[in-house]
Amino acid sequence: MESVHFPDSFLFKGLNGRSLKDYLSAVFDKLSLDRPPDSATEDGQNGRRPNEEPEIPALILELANYSEDAIYLKDSTLNFLWFNSRFSELFAIDRREQASSDIDIYRDIAFGYELKKREKRALLNLEAQYFSIRYLNKTLKIRLFPIKHGNRTAIGGFVTDVTPSKRRVDSLKRYIQKIQRECDRLKEMILIDPLTGIYNKKKFQKRLTQEISRAKRYKDPLSLILFDIDSFKDINDTHGHLIGDEVLKKVAKTVGKAIRKADLFARIGGDEFAIIAPKTDKESAYALAEKIRGLIENIEAEPGVTCSFGIAEYREPMEAETLITRADEALYRAKKSGKNRTSV
Repeated sequence: MESVHFPDSFLFKGLNGRSLKDYLSAVFDKLSLDRPPDSATEDGQNGRRPNEEPEIPALILELANYSEDAIYLKDSTLNFLWFNSRFSELFAIDRREQASSDIDIYRDIAFGYELKKREKRALLNLEAQYFSIRYLNKTLKIRLFPIKHGNRTAIGGFVTDVTPSKRRVDSLKRYIQKIQRECDRLKEMILIDPLTGIYNKKKFQKRLTQEISRAKRYKDPLSLILFDIDSFKDINDTHGHLIGDEVLKKVAKTVGKAIRKADLFARIGGDEFAIIAPKTDKESAYALAEKIRGLIENIEAEPGVTCSFGIAEYREPMEAETLITRADEALYRAKKSGKNRTSV
């Protein structure tokens, strides 16, 4: 096999299959493949003298300088006629190497057989073939084009290495992780009360449904604590909403430090709060509420702050709405009994 030297491979980005095939046809013609077999000389190169390079238009040579594809031509018996520099580089083939077929020169025998099967199919059906295939540790995209000139046929191929580089893969992974973290942060923000920084009613409702399902499944106790700030409207009316906001934030901060990690603490209304206490019966919930009530009563604030608490323990077959209603009724009893107290 005598390789015709093209300075580099060719850049065909943006060209369609017809354009690629037309180009290969031109090269095929320039290689004098349309000469009849009996015109071959003693060197077997279809009428060319030994070491004689075929004439190739300057435009083709210019295009060759910008190629990123590995390009090759084979005759109808699938022997190599020509391949470019990128092909030589991709498959680690010496451009002066003599080889009868692709299977003889590829280091991946399975690849060689699969490519040859595809080439035969393209020649038999005179139809282009487009496919991706593994070669060693690479992923290659291959486009095959059968070419017919007179009574002679050949096949040309364009091979693109589409294997992502390790740096690119690592960079993409980092970018995906960053996007995932941002998505998680945004999702969390949707569930956070902007004033107090604790969970909001949407998160409370979702978590309560989950905890009820868990309590049903594992037969664990579950309690709900509802509380609000006593005479909060008077605080706003007398001292202003800015002071009222500061009171809400101080209460939220105090309670947040008193509960367990397993508990969920949320602001579910203007001055209304809820604590979901998994694996907690009403007696333990009462003790927790009393502890929190005392802490709030000792908050250093002007005006002074107190809260009233209502507690309900889950009992099958309660739904979330029923449990909330029971806790709300207990909170109402605490208010009616003089405020700053806990009712079950």
